[in-house]
Amino acid sequence: MYFKSLDYPIVIIDADYESPRIAGILIRALAEELRKSDQRVLTGLNLDDARAGARTYVAASAVLISIDGTEDDDDQFQRLLAFLREQRQRRADLPVFLYGERRTIEKIPSKLLKFVHSYIFLFEDTKSFIARQVMRAADDYMAKLLPPFFKALIHHSAQSNYSWHTPGHAGGVAFTKSPVGRALHQFYGENTLRSDLSISVPELGSLLDHTGPIRDAEAEAARNFGADHTFFVTNGTSTANKIVWHGTVARGDIVFVDRNCHKSLLHSLIMTGGIPVYFTPSRNAHGIIGPISLDQFSGEALQKMIQANPLASKAAKPGAKPRIAVVTNSTYDGLCYNAEKIADNLGSAVDFLHFDEAWYAYAAFHPFYENHYGMAKGKPREQD
Repeated sequence: MYFKSLDYPIVIIDADYESPRIAGILIRALAEELRKSDQRVLTGLNLDDARAGARTYVAASAVLISIDGTEDDDDQFQRLLAFLREQRQRRADLPVFLYGERRTIEKIPSKLLKFVHSYIFLFEDTKSFIARQVMRAADDYMAKLLPPFFKALIHHSAQSNYSWHTPGHAGGVAFTKSPVGRALHQFYGENTLRSDLSISVPELGSLLDHTGPIRDAEAEAARNFGADHTFFVTNGTSTANKIVWHGTVARGDIVFVDRNCHKSLLHSLIMTGGIPVYFTPSRNAHGIIGPISLDQFSGEALQKMIQANPLASKAAKPGAKPRIAVVTNSTYDGLCYNAEKIADNLGSAVDFLHFDEAWYAYAAFHPFYENHYGMAKGKPREQD
């Protein structure tokens, strides 16, 4: 498979792996069968080693665990159960196989069933058959692990395709023609330069047409963040901010802007011709900029700020609802807003509420930040 170039070995946990007894001979034969198929195998681990590394070692594609002895040793069984629980909590989809003598497997409590992919009858099935079973599970895990575009990129790179389009370094080969270029090639590595491609590669899709693996990746990102749609853009959130504003703001619209905003929003103001009214954040004696006070986020407060703004008289539609309000979240000093409370306070006082969360995408994936980011999953984004 195309992801064989990645270092995700099959891990065998067996304190008796080197044993001269039949169990040791059979598991070593299975490991050798896996290696014949160009599958890396990591051995020499016991259960204590595995538990110690469970929190940090994330590169396994499958795990095989010997359960011989657990039927007579309750402490060993409890350690096995604790390891499987921790493994499931961190990597729920990782295929785990248990193996041992049939009498051992028959005595294993049913509570282990939900933690394992399958049992291996090491003393009965052929090693080639078992190896294919394990590799199929590992391949399925890797195929699900990699996101759509990255998966397609690895596949494209593994096929050693030539690059006949931009950029002109031809997959990095051009850099190897000079001493300094060779240094750059060695520093970044071949994979980086072979992956430096344009949208002229049909099998990778297009950012312009939103097709192929790029479309699939955008759909997956939308599901992960709870968005209706996601579109990937180049040049970072600076360009994304401008896209949002070009799609919502027309010349002469009243817009509310966090005075502690990114320069891309100032560019957006200039390009769209919106009329700015500024939210004023707090600031302490040390120069640290704090949050905008909650009392500024209400329909009544917005109208007062509009009336006090001398530029508001130039609005294309006097008295119209403000078109958009943008808040920097988190602030440049790391302060996070309760986005849900701001949205509730503003209600329908503005047409669009824009949280500029350029360095804050991780908030959606940790309970610590609940309600403190704009794309709250499962919550309505439209208000009457």
